[in-house]
Amino acid sequence: DGDSAPIAGPVPNIIVTNFTYGGDSVAAGADFNLDFTFQNMGQVAVTNMVITVDGGESFAIAGGTNTFYVDALWGGYAMTQSVPMQALASAKSGAQPVTVNFRYEYVDASARSSSQSDVKISVPISQPDRFEISDPVVPDQVIAGQENTVTMEYVNKGKGDIANVEATMEGEGFDATMKTQYVGNVASGATGTIGYAFTPHASGELKTTLKVTYEDSDGQTKTKEFPLAIPVTDMQPVDDSGMADPNMD
Repeated sequence: DGDSAPIAGPVPNIIVTNFTYGGDSVAAGADFNLDFTFQNMGQVAVTNMVITVDGGESFAIAGGTNTFYVDALWGGYAMTQSVPMQALASAKSGAQPVTVNFRYEYVDASARSSSQSDVKISVPISQPDRFEISDPVVPDQVIAGQENTVTMEYVNKGKGDIANVEATMEGEGFDATMKTQYVGNVASGATGTIGYAFTPHASGELKTTLKVTYEDSDGQTKTKEFPLAIPVTDMQPVDDSGMADPNMD
C-alpha cells in the first residue's frame, strides 16, 4: 500500500564501551583523567548530543566543565572524551559511581525524535593508610620470673576503618599467656592500647619483635614490626639483716 506510513526503526542506543582512570585505583584527594569511549549502537546518526558527567558525592570536576557537545555521531561510530576529575578527600574507599548522561536527537522515518540514556561506571577510590602505632613502652624494670607488660598505643587517623587487627610477640626466652591476640576492627578516629604480658625465663637481654598485622580500608594486609632488646634483671634478695629478732627480750 503506497499510502502506508513508513515504520520507524529502533531507537539508537549510546553505550560506553571502555573507560580508564589512570591505574588500579585513585587516591582520595588526587586528580585524575577519566577517559571514556562511547559508541552509537544504532543504524542512524545522532545529532546535537549533549554529554554530562556527574561525579556524585565522591568526585568533582578538576577545572573546566562537566558538559560536552557533539555535533553528530554516525551509526556504528565511536568517540572518546577525556574529563579532568578529582577524587574528594572525604570519599569512601572502594568502587564509587560516576554517571554519564547522553541526550541526543535523531531522524528516522522522516521524523525527528529525541532520546537520552544514563550510563554508570565505577571508579575505585583508595584512602591513604593512616593507622599509626606508637613505639612500645617497656617497664622501668623487667624482672626474671615475674610477669611484665609492654604496651603500644594506636590511633586510626584515616577516613576508612581498619579490620582484623592482630598483635603478636615473637621470640624465645619468655612465656606469654597470649603470644598472638586478636584486637578486632578499628573505626576511623578510634584509639586504643595493645598490651603484651610476658614472663622472662632468666636475666640478660631479651630479644623480641612485636608485630601488628591488619587490613587497610582497601582490604590490603599490612604489617608493622617493632624489634626490642629488653634488659632483664634477677629478683633482688630481701635484706633482713636489720630486722629485730622477735625472740630477743
